Amino acid sequence: MPSESLIVPRRFLPAPFLVTLLGASGLLVATNTAPPLPPWNVPSPAALLKQIPLPPARNSPEEKQDIAEVLRLQAAATPEQIALAKRDYHLSVFTFSEVYGKTFTPKNFPKTAALFRQLNDLVDHENRLLKNHFHRPHPFEVDPRVKRIVVAHPGYSYPSYHSARSVVFANVLSLLDPSQKGPLQRVARQVEVDRALAGEHFPSDIHAGRKVGALVYASLMKDVAFRAAVKELKAAEWTPPPAPVKNMHITVPSMAGEVIRAPRADDSPH
Repeated sequence: MPSESLIVPRRFLPAPFLVTLLGASGLLVATNTAPPLPPWNVPSPAALLKQIPLPPARNSPEEKQDIAEVLRLQAAATPEQIALAKRDYHLSVFTFSEVYGKTFTPKNFPKTAALFRQLNDLVDHENRLLKNHFHRPHPFEVDPRVKRIVVAHPGYSYPSYHSARSVVFANVLSLLDPSQKGPLQRVARQVEVDRALAGEHFPSDIHAGRKVGALVYASLMKDVAFRAAVKELKAAEWTPPPAPVKNMHITVPSMAGEVIRAPRADDSPH
């Protein structure tokens, strides 16, 4: 058992301490007040560090490109897009009500809410260790021209936690309802762009978060217990799945050359 001196809040774990833990024992660090994480297989922090690229160096051409893209998104943002970015800060599985409508709520889908809370905590734990390792500041902390549209919790920028979660959430929802995979993936991309538009993340943060989410999801899919939990949830609340909305009226901006649009009814296979 780790000593009390090793139990520190995940958010404030300094990078040298993280590296010491990874190098010495591979232990995950958790708080004594945090809820227990689900016993599903995920990549170790050491494995993630080997597969996540380093963030752009301060004042490098890559960082300047990152800043330019954030400024471009903010300059082009409509009031509706700004309102959406503020809403998407509060990401949960029910952000995907953009696909399923107003009846897709925790009250109507309590088992879905419970499983995705576990996924949220799992991704939070993995991603926070990486953030505390890289120590990258947010765009609004790097360049005073960047507007801080969403006032979020203090912390670091790389990789994007929202991006990692949105990838995991969209992929698991696609297991529950394969017919809506396209729209679900597009809502995930919408969340990602909103984080850059909000001034909270660089595009490179978002791409790294997407990589984290993909690695976590790939590992979960190899876990028999996780797949059984999804199968049980599908039988309980997703057979049949909720009916998708017929029309979407959200314009999603492109980011770094990637054209992203809102889900449409005809995205679903017939």
